[in-house]
Amino acid sequence: MRRASRYLSRLYEEQIEASGLKSTQYALLIALRDFGPCSFGEAAQMLTMDRATLGHTLRPLERQGLVATSIDPQDRRSKRVGVTPAGAARIERGYPGWEAAQEKIELALGKEDAATLRHLLDRLLAHTTPRPGDPSDDDPAGELVSTPAPEESPGFASKDHLSARRPGRPVADARTATTSTKPSTSSP
Repeated sequence: MRRASRYLSRLYEEQIEASGLKSTQYALLIALRDFGPCSFGEAAQMLTMDRATLGHTLRPLERQGLVATSIDPQDRRSKRVGVTPAGAARIERGYPGWEAAQEKIELALGKEDAATLRHLLDRLLAHTTPRPGDPSDDDPAGELVSTPAPEESPGFASKDHLSARRPGRPVADARTATTSTKPSTSSP
């Protein structure tokens, strides 16, 4: 499984090279686009990253203007992070490469087996990885559920802009930092 994981990571890295992002950065942008602005803790939990790794991944994205941070209006001790319009545009720029990676996997396995593999990995991760709002060891009371950031949060792309995905566009599986093809009408 480790060899397959390394192969897939390398495949996605090569294919999304035109976006100028690493696969972890690309997956983070997609997750933030799909789930909207959230706290650092929620983002780390969604992507199964510790906060230090998340910060390391976010810093270059923030320097490039692809994500923006703001103080959480509900809890001024907390920061929120969201995708900017430039970040949403970068996701679109990387999409052809992401799609090519998906096609290579489907050519190697066949569409049905590739779908089965994604389903099995989702099932595995559903049993091991909490999602925001789910009780966890770090948050036994399940208090990570937060209110959405106000629409006027500085630097965040508008919800209309973020939800303008077409069917078949990459949708983050935030638990795995991978993407799957889902129509824009289905919920993440």
